[in-house]
Parts: sequence; C-alpha cells; structure tokens
Amino acid sequence: MSAVHKISTALVAIALMSILAPPATAHTETESTSPGAGETVAAGEQLVSISFTDSILDLANSSEIVIVDASGKAVPTDCSGVEKKMIYTNAFLAFEGEYRVTWRTVAEDGHPITGKFSFQVTGNSETEYSKPACANDSPEPTPKVIAAPPVKKPTPPTDDSSLVIYLGVFGVAIALGVMWLIRKRRHRAKE
Repeated sequence: MSAVHKISTALVAIALMSILAPPATAHTETESTSPGAGETVAAGEQLVSISFTDSILDLANSSEIVIVDASGKAVPTDCSGVEKKMIYTNAFLAFEGEYRVTWRTVAEDGHPITGKFSFQVTGNSETEYSKPACANDSPEPTPKVIAAPPVKKPTPPTDDSSLVIYLGVFGVAIALGVMWLIRKRRHRAKE
C-alpha cells in the first residue's frame, strides 16, 4: 500500500468520523432576569425570575431562588416554579433598599448552574405579607402566579455555522473518496 493511499484512507476516515460525531453543545446560560440586574422596582409583591438560553430540568428541589434584603434577612417567597427555560418565585419586598438574589438549577444536559444578581426597591410596602393559596402545605400545591411572568421577546434566528462546517467536511470526504477510487482503479489498470 503506497503512502498516498494510506494518507488518503486516513483522511477519508477522519472526515467520516467528523461527520458522524455528534455536534458539541454549548452549556445553558442565563438569558435574562426579572427584575433585571441593577433595576429599580416598587416595594410589595414582585415576580423574580431567571430565563435561560436552553431548557432546564424540573426535578424536585433542583431549582431554588433565595432573596435577601439589605440587612441579609431572607424575604418571604412563594409560588415558585419551573417553566421550560425559566425558574421563578413570587417575593414580598417590604422595604426600600438593595435586594440580592442567589439561584441554582439544573440544565437539561445535567449540568448544575448557579448565579446571583441584585436590584433596588423603592418605597416601603403599604401591605403586609399574606400567604397565598399556592403556598399552602398540601401535598400537591397548585402553583398560582401572583404576578405575570415577563413576556419573552422573540429571539432572532441563530447563525448555524456548524451546518456549514459539516457540509464542508462532507464535501472534503466525498472528494477524498473519489480520489481514492480513481487511484485504486489506476493502480489495478497498471497491474
């Protein structure tokens, strides 16, 4: 077997493996938060949510949002939930000041993801926290969102450059395969 033949065979094998290999996937990232980091909102009930670039898993106790006020005291939260690409909770923000949010969840690919952000609250709440129906202690509470989740803006189509790469590799593999067949036929014709 000639060196050119061995190299051609190796290149064809590499091209085929590249085509058949599954594409690498990016890890899930935070797309947006509500309230946004550094945003100012009014005191009282507020939906706090984190939206992601990909779906997340809705497993028991895998998602959590903890909100603390300026003194470090945890604020009352309830009606927490997971929706495809978002985790959320309703929070009662009683006093003016900075509130810090720490969250964790699990991406659909199994990777745990965490993050934190802060926002400001103006004014003091004129009402006190009252436990809503969705926060009762029944075995299967029915979530009831007090504040509507943020409206998602349509995302523009993404540039799928991996398709171009695969098509290019496929084209190279075909060309190498044809070259190999031509050389093989020429070699047989000389014999």
